[in-house]
Amino acid sequence: MPISAMFIGGALLCYTGAIWSERLMKRGLLPPMFTAMLVGFGCDLVGTALMATMVVSRNTHRSPHHLSIHGTFGVIALVIMFAHVLWAAKARRDERYARRFSRYSLGAWCLWMSAFLLGIPKFL
Repeated sequence: MPISAMFIGGALLCYTGAIWSERLMKRGLLPPMFTAMLVGFGCDLVGTALMATMVVSRNTHRSPHHLSIHGTFGVIALVIMFAHVLWAAKARRDERYARRFSRYSLGAWCLWMSAFLLGIPKFL
């Protein structure tokens, strides 16, 4: 298994755990959940960078800026995940941000899962 897949698997565990524990516990975004989101984002960032490096090294005939559907979803999901982490940081300190955080979290997680699921066939 490529190390990039291990990082993405770590992102899956951390990000999913943070999103669903916050949603199911209904006690707000607790510090361990925020930490798990940060770790999940870090794992996703490293895993995505490693995958991009693999793609560029394998596809010398393509432009390094060429993205597949999985790659496009992955980049969008990474940007959304970054925005989500920033929102989480604000939601921990400001009730106005916290009120809508849970609803946005589910949408961000669904988009991230779409990118994750689109990438599974590449590793089978």
